[in-house]
Amino acid sequence: MFFIKKELSRLSEITLFAAMPFALFAVLADIFIALSLVVLLWGSRTGFRRTNTLVNILIVYAINRCVLTSVVAVAEVIAFAVSPHSLWFLAIDFVVGKLYANSLLATLNSRHGMRNGNMVNSVHMSDIHFEEPSLETGRSTQKGVVLELRDENTTSSGSGTMRPSTSGSDSKIPFSSLPPSSSVTSMSSKADLQWKGYAIHDTKNWDKFKVIDFEPKRAEDYDVDIKIEYCGVCGSDGDLAHGGYSTAVRAHERFVFPLPKELPLEEIAPMLCAGLTVYSPLVRNGTGPGKRVGVIGIGGLGHFAIQFARALGAEQVVAFSHSKGKEDDARKLGATDVVITASDDFAKPWAGKLDLIICTADVSQGIPLSDYMTILRVHGRLIMVAIPDDKLPPLHSSEMVGNGALLGGSHIGSKKEALEMLDLAVKKGVKSWIELLPMKEAGKAVRGVKDNTVRYRHVLKVDI
Repeated sequence: MFFIKKELSRLSEITLFAAMPFALFAVLADIFIALSLVVLLWGSRTGFRRTNTLVNILIVYAINRCVLTSVVAVAEVIAFAVSPHSLWFLAIDFVVGKLYANSLLATLNSRHGMRNGNMVNSVHMSDIHFEEPSLETGRSTQKGVVLELRDENTTSSGSGTMRPSTSGSDSKIPFSSLPPSSSVTSMSSKADLQWKGYAIHDTKNWDKFKVIDFEPKRAEDYDVDIKIEYCGVCGSDGDLAHGGYSTAVRAHERFVFPLPKELPLEEIAPMLCAGLTVYSPLVRNGTGPGKRVGVIGIGGLGHFAIQFARALGAEQVVAFSHSKGKEDDARKLGATDVVITASDDFAKPWAGKLDLIICTADVSQGIPLSDYMTILRVHGRLIMVAIPDDKLPPLHSSEMVGNGALLGGSHIGSKKEALEMLDLAVKKGVKSWIELLPMKEAGKAVRGVKDNTVRYRHVLKVDI
């Protein structure tokens, strides 16, 4: 205790001359810290107003702290000048510490209030401005939805794609959210939004659709309602589709992201399902310059696989088809070679030639799986993305041991991959080959998928 008193008594020996450099350094340091925090926080802004409001609060507190500490440094210098042997500057520092602690607590309380309070339901979505989309990895999407945000009198909508609306604020931004493969127009008020859709009432009559009213899932804090404009038709749509073939879907904001303006909305809709289904395994299995890729089946999935393989820089893209009728289409899509698999020895000239094969054919027993395995190079991979109803043909282990080939599968893709895919589609001119129908013709669309008569993806335009 004596030692502490002795050392504290020496504080009065500090002179104004000694305090000036310290005060100047403290002010400059605070300015530097404040600017760094502002830049860091500003770069953390997203497309969601609640997050941006929190970021803005933190920026204000960073600036306030800088101003406060600078003023205190000046006050300390004045205190030294007026009373050079007093310890008033310690009291001033104590007050500053209390104020700074209170500002930090206020920040945390504001964040807690924003996450758990009623603020969620009063968000003005027109304040959203995207600059750089945040990328999330490791999350699988379900299928595609596209939307646009307007003002507080607008809600969001459905699975697919969007166009700027004719009313609302000037901040009209394309988005995509991910339930069934569809498209959207804009955010709209709950009063404007209808929950209707086309549905079958008997699985035996799977192509007979009728308009129904339906109840969406209970709205939670981070959900957005999306008004659907276009809906892509997938071979798996016979199951329950949350938001497909309807006027709207409710989705978590985590699965909402901006869309490129350069792509037509009706073309984006099938990309968010079929496109992502093949893009993901292409990327994850190393497609790029110097690689040789095969695509089995030229259809809804296959026509995207050929294009994205070429867009990713594959040296060679080989299309395998049982039909000569699609050879011209395959070459237009970017295939460097087309192999007709009708003959028994089709695989022999290609033995050990390819690094990766993506199987998009929605059949199982008709696939000569053992022949395709011989086409792979050492440690090559055959990835299944189609989901046929029947089991795959038998495969002996000896048919994989010779070249160490791997057989695997893939299902949709991540949000990060979806954004990368759309960016690549813009840069490399990847196009969706679609047949556009009004949604009332959903029965015709699903029959076309089953009968394999569509080239190469049906897209439904909402007409309810």
